[in-house]
Amino acid sequence: MTKQNGKFSQKTIQLGLDAFRKQDFENAYLVLSTQDHPVALNAAGVSAQRLSRFDDASNCFERASTLAPKDANVLNNWGHFELERGEILSARDKFQAALSFSPDLTAARIGLAKTLMAEEEWGQAKIAWSDILAATPNSRVAFYGLATCFLELGDTHQAIEGFEKLISAGRQPEIAFMLGRALLELGEFGKAEPELLFAHASTPSEYTLRTLASLYWMTDRREKFDQLLSASPNELIAERIKLLLEADLVPDADATWRESSALLSQSSNGQVLRSLIAQKLDQIPLAQDAARKAISLDQGNDAAWDALIISELMSGNAQRVFEMVTPLRKSRPVAQNWIAYSADAERLLDRDLENPLACKSPWIQAHQIPVPNGYKTLSDFNAAFSEYLLAQHKLERRPLEQSLRGGTQTTRSLLADKSEIVRAYIEALDKPIQDYLFSIGTSNDHPTSARNRGEYSFSGMWSVRLLEQGYHESHIHPEGWISSAYYIKVPDFGADSKAGWIYFGKPPYQTSPSLEPLKWIKPEAGRLVLFPSFMWHGTVPIEGPVERITAPFDLMPG
Repeated sequence: MTKQNGKFSQKTIQLGLDAFRKQDFENAYLVLSTQDHPVALNAAGVSAQRLSRFDDASNCFERASTLAPKDANVLNNWGHFELERGEILSARDKFQAALSFSPDLTAARIGLAKTLMAEEEWGQAKIAWSDILAATPNSRVAFYGLATCFLELGDTHQAIEGFEKLISAGRQPEIAFMLGRALLELGEFGKAEPELLFAHASTPSEYTLRTLASLYWMTDRREKFDQLLSASPNELIAERIKLLLEADLVPDADATWRESSALLSQSSNGQVLRSLIAQKLDQIPLAQDAARKAISLDQGNDAAWDALIISELMSGNAQRVFEMVTPLRKSRPVAQNWIAYSADAERLLDRDLENPLACKSPWIQAHQIPVPNGYKTLSDFNAAFSEYLLAQHKLERRPLEQSLRGGTQTTRSLLADKSEIVRAYIEALDKPIQDYLFSIGTSNDHPTSARNRGEYSFSGMWSVRLLEQGYHESHIHPEGWISSAYYIKVPDFGADSKAGWIYFGKPPYQTSPSLEPLKWIKPEAGRLVLFPSFMWHGTVPIEGPVERITAPFDLMPG
């Protein structure tokens, strides 16, 4: 070892490193953290990390880096520590610094690829994992990362090929779970189920429980759904309650919460669930109290603020909501939910006429798309598109965690569909979208136009099939900027009926006083409706034994 500034003993460091190699992290940390040497402090930081002593780990890595600022191994381990505790930007900086001093350090390259995945930069992550595999062809970590990127980018077949290759060399729960997810997207429910069951039985988590429960729910196996939730371990009780709420099984969710109240009442997320249940049961004082407790337990819990704001809107406390949501919007100005609550508060305060968030015009627009390439008329296209999409609707019930009631939704994003008819649809959307962007302008007075640079990208696209009495509960699109509804097949309910109509501005909760729709639009085949993603929108149930087919999408600024 080369002597560094500060005091250390090579014999002491060797004793500490021996403990570290034996995974005796407690003694390794106690010995090595006393030494002013980067190798010792680096191992001490990793030891503290393994012991979940994050403040100690951070201190050790910082001391090591101060002594040896160009030590790539220190920077790499520090980056992985930051990644583990969710400090993604800091982790990325550490990995990039490590690679600037040691470009071929595989561990840092892997860490940087993981940060790209954490930031959902799937295209860049795909390139990063491909480069790692080129250098280390047998890396299972890189193979898994690349297959995950394929899945997130919509290349489902290639993702399945990657996960199956990994499983052939050794079945692991996380790989089985991802394979199950990919098979679900392709509608291979019978093949997906054993993979998901294996993953859940081996390492039960919120993700495995939710994915398996959703499969049972959407394939109309209620008994399996109930059995799965009932058998879920205590540490997943909160996820179990969320699933019951999403399935509209509110009494069951209430009973489950009460049975586990001793555990749930001590956590912020547990109190959020209490508030949501109370809202559904119209127990508004209880909902308010639980939401306030949730915030007192964790000021940074966004879901707790949502629960309190909605409870206050239900009580008619609009001024209080306005005071709460204003600083929240400043901290996250593009959060669509907080814009929606602000709009509700403005309306309840009778500031409707001067409120740009009311979005009456030009924010909600109906267009007719041009005839897509390859078709003589729009009717011909819609007939062919309807037939194609119906074949993609392989489920029997609505998905959980969605506004849809009485219908089904495609499992795979249409953006990943390479068929000519979907490509023709996407191309035909450009003109009405460009017309919409031009008409709303770029004024900073409105949160939608303020982000308008004249360019866009699709962030999601799917198909919905409404069946008899099917409808959408009022909702927003929290991950969007501009949202839509494109009507492909629309039953005719007559001039006197509003069955199937879309309405805007009425929230899903009962405010005091009631907020009624600001605008109604009649669905017609070939009609595209565009609107800000924060606008509450829902539909009137359709009538009779018929079906309605749509292909909505969300946009983000380009």
